[in-house]
Amino acid sequence: MYASHRVSAVHHGLSCSYQEALHMEQDFITCMEKGSLHDAEVLYLTSRAMFESCIGSGITDLSQPDFLRCFSRGWVYTRVMNLAVEMLQKLRDYEGAVELLERLLEQKVYCSGKRGYWLDRLALNLDQHLKDTGKALDIISRGLIDDHLRTGHLLALVERARRICQSPSHTEFKHRLPEFPLPYEQEPKEIEINGTVIPDRVTGRKTVFVSSDRSASAEDGDFILSSVEELALEHYCQVEGWERGIHAEGSSFSALFCLLLWDVIFTSGVPNVFRTQYQAAPLDFATDHFYSSRKALIDERLAIISRAASEDLRSMIALTWNSHYGQQCIGMNWDLFPSQLNDAQDLVVCIGGTLAACICERLAKDYRHCRGGVPDLTLWSPKTHRCKFVEVKGPGDRLSQKQVLWLDYLTTSKADAEVCKVKPVGGRRL
Repeated sequence: MYASHRVSAVHHGLSCSYQEALHMEQDFITCMEKGSLHDAEVLYLTSRAMFESCIGSGITDLSQPDFLRCFSRGWVYTRVMNLAVEMLQKLRDYEGAVELLERLLEQKVYCSGKRGYWLDRLALNLDQHLKDTGKALDIISRGLIDDHLRTGHLLALVERARRICQSPSHTEFKHRLPEFPLPYEQEPKEIEINGTVIPDRVTGRKTVFVSSDRSASAEDGDFILSSVEELALEHYCQVEGWERGIHAEGSSFSALFCLLLWDVIFTSGVPNVFRTQYQAAPLDFATDHFYSSRKALIDERLAIISRAASEDLRSMIALTWNSHYGQQCIGMNWDLFPSQLNDAQDLVVCIGGTLAACICERLAKDYRHCRGGVPDLTLWSPKTHRCKFVEVKGPGDRLSQKQVLWLDYLTTSKADAEVCKVKPVGGRRL
């Protein structure tokens, strides 16, 4: 299916040190899971010394791309430091947490994908625990231009800054609100439907609804329980008349991405990304390197998809399906579509080449941070060549940052996307 192409070594002769780092990480995780915070603190002090040593000699690792650098001991000790932030916060050592977060942000060798989380934690600790709100806003302002800041983290930081600036207790920072514009163009469209809720549910569990599909009842008087997403799917199919629909969240987009770019994903022209014959994706699949190292191939394929007529799109899906059915690829679930190939073809035709190319482009450029937040429901109508994407929210649920950004991206790409809020009726609202 692909050819292994090893050019660079991974551990640079330090495989034992790498294994020791992994053992330290596992010991730290075990202490945290058991609530043994003081034992974790001892491990933290040892790991911190190793982390500092790795930062001091990180020039060797810096010569490697991220997808190989993650197999270095420095990367593992940085992961331990990331876990240690939570430990320090639980010990109420907020000064220590802030110092560690600042140190993590000073280095740019390891775990660059965590920088958004570190910035958010740093701003939170400065504002809420150390009461240095001005510095928290300065950290956010500088962080917004960080090259490694992505999607949900960007919105999380902006929302935190805007809450501070709009807070009645922080009127002295109101003038800074324009520094933090929201990174999306408009609020998502919303609809509301009613759902009969089961009143006596266990606290902490999701709300359970009574299915509106009476035809599914085994006998008169029986009723079918359903999740909030299943209830919404029934509404769209039975009330609004959508012919096909699945509750798949990100699986529908990632499946189309794999089907339309399979040969690009598994191209053998990129060194070091396939190191064994047992990979379900190249090692750089969820990194910036994936797009940058295949830019010409990806851009060419996206242009073809964007211009493709319906029959061409069907042919592209069929070619991959018939050639690779059952083979492993990250993001590909061959059982996702009830009618298999026919459903996949109908869906991509209903989405259309232009929108399909936009979706694939976003995943190609930042798969790691964009695979989450995709709307719950994917609906399509082969008769009318229409599709819709719906994020479903039950009682007390709110949109995550990634969900907000996906809805905005789809809407600005001319897709039909909305939020469906399910209002509980006929039972006690918990």
